[in-house]
Amino acid sequence: MKKIVLVVLLVIIALAGYLVMHRAPSDVKVPADWTNYTDNGIQLKFPKTFGKTVWRAVTRPPVIAEFAAGKDTANIGCPLLNSGMPIYKTNGTVNGINYTLFTGNDIGAGTLYTSLCYVLSSKKSVYVIDFEISSHSGCQNGNCWAYCGTKNEQECKDFDMNRDVIKPIETIISTFKVLP
Repeated sequence: MKKIVLVVLLVIIALAGYLVMHRAPSDVKVPADWTNYTDNGIQLKFPKTFGKTVWRAVTRPPVIAEFAAGKDTANIGCPLLNSGMPIYKTNGTVNGINYTLFTGNDIGAGTLYTSLCYVLSSKKSVYVIDFEISSHSGCQNGNCWAYCGTKNEQECKDFDMNRDVIKPIETIISTFKVLP
């Protein structure tokens, strides 16, 4: 039984990593009720709430750091790169700015930790935007695991990593701007 649970969890982690790895921010509509976040000469838009009972952003807004161009910013600004977990890397462009997305997943004590770390390179600076998400490892694909029989059972069953976490993060990143 323990082996089956372990295999199921590893499949969930691999699937989440695959979904994250094969997604890139795209032109999407930003909801009107999102708030502007401005810091260090950049601007992003965020949803007013980002998280629920069965999943949450560990930090909100995400950790954002600015570095001079030419530094090895990924190793400094993306904690997951030094975590020992498998890392997936994809490249893309948002609003004319090149980025590298590092993603990884880890599991512990029934919690799935998903890291999405964007490294965006402008002409003078490199910005690292690190999203750390924790979710209950059993809440996906209609399962309720630890939430069965609780008031959060349906939320757990309805949780969809792509719809509830990845898509909103892609939308947040699609609003990234370096201010003049």
